[in-house]
Amino acid sequence: MKNSLRVLIIEDNESLLLLLNHYLGKRHEVHSSKNGLDAMSKMSNGLIPDVILLDWNMPIMDGERFLEGIRSSSFYKNIPVIIISGSKDYEQLSEKIEITHSFYKPFDPKVLDQKIEELFI
Repeated sequence: MKNSLRVLIIEDNESLLLLLNHYLGKRHEVHSSKNGLDAMSKMSNGLIPDVILLDWNMPIMDGERFLEGIRSSSFYKNIPVIIISGSKDYEQLSEKIEITHSFYKPFDPKVLDQKIEELFI
């Protein structure tokens, strides 16, 4: 596993975003966006994450549209994506759009961090 992973968190819930930034930021380089459009902008400006944590229901650009966008790009399509959502709307699309793993809110950040690390062992 790499010592420090570059993690992009795309989450519109400010409290959860702060919690994940704090917890994951102890061991990883963390970047955050409040919607998919902002995340796409950051990625097109040079941010290449090792893993993406993606909320499904967000304003402006939701998780489905964001994921369809990166999966259609040969440059970004292999980045692991972990869904973090309070809704299970994504489940019917999970095979079609290649979701690496998912966590239903609320979840334990320690378990999430373990799953992130398992991806790179």
